[in-house]
Amino acid sequence: MSAAKHTLSFSLESDYTLLGILSDEPGYRLCWQINRALKTDFRREDNLLLYHKKLKVDQQIEYFSYHKAHSSYRLIKNACEPGFFLDEMKNLDYFMHLEGDSPEKEIRELMNKLQTLSCIRMCVRIDKDELKSGERFLLW
Repeated sequence: MSAAKHTLSFSLESDYTLLGILSDEPGYRLCWQINRALKTDFRREDNLLLYHKKLKVDQQIEYFSYHKAHSSYRLIKNACEPGFFLDEMKNLDYFMHLEGDSPEKEIRELMNKLQTLSCIRMCVRIDKDELKSGERFLLW
């Protein structure tokens, strides 16, 4: 009698939207300006410690978060010691990770408001399905 074999499959996909931000400001100052302009409350969190497979080192990732009723927002600094949070997006300074109920209209309004801030040179939407290391955003 042969043993029955069962396979469990699951997906690590998460429903989130990702924005890329270009800004020369340090994280605390960028969050302060975003908080003032958008009436949000981004707060600094303890650095996230991630292992970088390619560099074979631990990275300290600086990030800020803001939570409201049915969604969470995170501002993640791309540059870290050593390397980048996302190596494939070295040209971006920050990522805004939007998780939860965010209608398309709300996302477009957020992008438009962010682009009006003098501290932000560019804000673009990133297709998460095209990221090689998109699993790094599944930590939250």
